[in-house]
Amino acid sequence: MKRTLLIFIILLSIIGVPAGSFAADPSQGSSPSRSAAGYESLTTYELGDMLVEQAQAICQKRLSRGELCEVLNAGQETPNFLNTTAREGFALLLTFVTDLAHSYHKNPYLGMRPEMDGISVKLDKYLSKQENNKGAIFLRYALGLVMEKYNLNPDKLVLELVDAALGAVYPAPPRILPQTETIVNAYLNKAILGNQTPVVKFDLFATEGTSAAFTYLFNSMKTNKLIRPGDQIAVVTPIYAPYLDLPAMSEFNLTVVKLQGDPKKGWQLSDAEIDKLKDSRIKVLVLANPGNPTGVSLDMGVMVRIAELVKTVRRDLIIITDTGEADFVDNYVSLFKHIPENTIGIHSYSKYFGVPGWHLVLIIINPTNVIDRLISRLPEGDRSELAKRYQWKSLDLDKVKFIDRMVLDSRDVALSYKGGLSGPQQAVMCLFSIFDLMDTDHTYKKSVQNLLNERHTQLYGGLGLPPTPQQPGQTLLYTLIDIKNLAQTTYGEDFAKYLTQTSLIDFLLRLARDYSTVCLPAKGFAGPEWTIRISLVNLNPEEYKKIGSHIKETLQTMHNEWPDKQK
Repeated sequence: MKRTLLIFIILLSIIGVPAGSFAADPSQGSSPSRSAAGYESLTTYELGDMLVEQAQAICQKRLSRGELCEVLNAGQETPNFLNTTAREGFALLLTFVTDLAHSYHKNPYLGMRPEMDGISVKLDKYLSKQENNKGAIFLRYALGLVMEKYNLNPDKLVLELVDAALGAVYPAPPRILPQTETIVNAYLNKAILGNQTPVVKFDLFATEGTSAAFTYLFNSMKTNKLIRPGDQIAVVTPIYAPYLDLPAMSEFNLTVVKLQGDPKKGWQLSDAEIDKLKDSRIKVLVLANPGNPTGVSLDMGVMVRIAELVKTVRRDLIIITDTGEADFVDNYVSLFKHIPENTIGIHSYSKYFGVPGWHLVLIIINPTNVIDRLISRLPEGDRSELAKRYQWKSLDLDKVKFIDRMVLDSRDVALSYKGGLSGPQQAVMCLFSIFDLMDTDHTYKKSVQNLLNERHTQLYGGLGLPPTPQQPGQTLLYTLIDIKNLAQTTYGEDFAKYLTQTSLIDFLLRLARDYSTVCLPAKGFAGPEWTIRISLVNLNPEEYKKIGSHIKETLQTMHNEWPDKQK
């Protein structure tokens, strides 16, 4: 029988059909040999794409045979939940201003930009006629709230929103629209400062996604001589994989120093890891707080310890913190609370509101900050070079703050007058911010948290395990499963030792080929070798239960094969 199977596999290879194309039926308890060779050099997301392709190919074959099959991609980070209220408000706002623009001209295809005087009254009348429309109810209450609470001029606010929604003018100023900046500042105080009063006014730069924000930030730090090739940059790990890759790219050529979170202590940093920051060769600290893939926030003790070190030893340290998942955490507080002058924030709306396709991100800088201080102390030669670069903005270089230099650099200075996040994007960003300010009872947040908690519970139910205890500051957007520990608990230490002599990629390939299930290795996020990351944002609860079962069954298959490996 074995000889017949060997001949069959050889024939398949001769005619060009990969043996792996015929995945074993898991119910039969057998699995063809698979090699992880050639996949080890792939980046985390390249590996993810390859696993999805494998899963889709196998699924397609099964469907063609009349079998049931679905791809369960737990590596994906695009949420399948989204906020509808602000979208309904945006749609109605756009309908209102389009109708208003058309009213200024007789041609059925032509409209004129609206005028400011009385536009808020016109909008109110328009909304009052649609009293049962949820978008109208939201807009009336939302705009009334922010006008009163933040003393905004009604006509200026409404004109800014409708102009932005139309997309009929370039954003001015390019950094962020002025009324929107006031509202977004209030939202950020709630999201990352725990509703601090009075509202702290940050300088903001609205950008088209987190990738753009990091690119602009690093390019401007390089241009302004804040980082130079060979400098060191500290990164708190595990972390979103590109944050490890970007500093090491040839454009920057920075040496990455990892501050490793301890899984036994809830991924928090030890004093020894924090003390690495005492090295003055480290110019920048990068962290995601809350983290991906851990889904865990830094606890108060760790943040206080970092703040004390910065205040006493490293006053010139630049800290970049990704706070994009802070909205999922109760009573979240960022490093801005402790060391605002050293902290730069990058805050995304993508996951919480379900808007990755809108690319809504803010770069956040305290008006008084370490970067402007460092730039003011640059050697005269560097300052002269930079004065020539930014003279379009001002002949007085000291008046051009770093955040404004980023706006200029984002369009190579000469084209920056047409820079900035598009009007429609800023309008919807503003509406999402107002929605969150209105959600004082956290009704939306609790609904999302309950959804994630159910998915987490179902996943571990499929594994046959109780759900992991939720610690303070945890998002439940992701969970990490230690496959080695699972193997040891289920089948004993000898099997776990055998398993670690193989490759985790082989385990992931089996999941993809046998069960059309995709997970990512935590190693790609600078996490533990035999741990996988499962995203809880994009599938339904019952599908996560299947994923848990598939992981359990794959491990069982490998255990069933184990005695043969010992012969």
